[in-house]
Amino acid sequence: MFKEKKPTKKRERVSSLDNTFKIASILQKSINTGRSSYVEMSKVNQIVSFNMRSQLDSIRPEIACGYYKDAINLFDQLSFCYENTITPNGSIKLKELNRMLTYDSEIAFQLNTLSKTSNFDQAKNDLDYIKNLRDLIKEREDFIKSIRA
Repeated sequence: MFKEKKPTKKRERVSSLDNTFKIASILQKSINTGRSSYVEMSKVNQIVSFNMRSQLDSIRPEIACGYYKDAINLFDQLSFCYENTITPNGSIKLKELNRMLTYDSEIAFQLNTLSKTSNFDQAKNDLDYIKNLRDLIKEREDFIKSIRA
C-alpha cells in the first residue's frame, strides 16, 4: 500500500584526482572531435576553479598573511570562461582553448612553487610569486576579454 522510500545516498566528495581525470577526459574528447558543449565547458570551469582555490587554500599557512589576502583578491577577480572557447554551433576554437590551458597551467605551477618556498627567504619569495601570479592573471583576463569580443 505505501511505497517504501529508497534511502538517499549521501553525496560523496569527489577527490581532486577524480576531478583531474574528468577534466582531462572532457578536454581530450573535445580536442579529438573538435566539438563540445556549453555544459561540458561549464564543468571544466567548475573543476579548474575549485582545484585552484583548493591549492591556494592548502598553502595558506605558508604564505605571509598580507600576501595571502593579495592572492585571494587576485583569484576573486579571475574568471573561468572555457565556454568562450566554443562557437555557438559547438565547434572548439583550439587556439583559444590551448592558450587558456597554458595560462591555467602556469598559474597552477606558480601556486605549486609558492607552496614549496623555504622559510628563510619566504617573505621575499612570496612577494615575487604573488607578483608573477598578478601578472599572469592580468594577461589571462585581457585574453578572455579579447575572445569575448
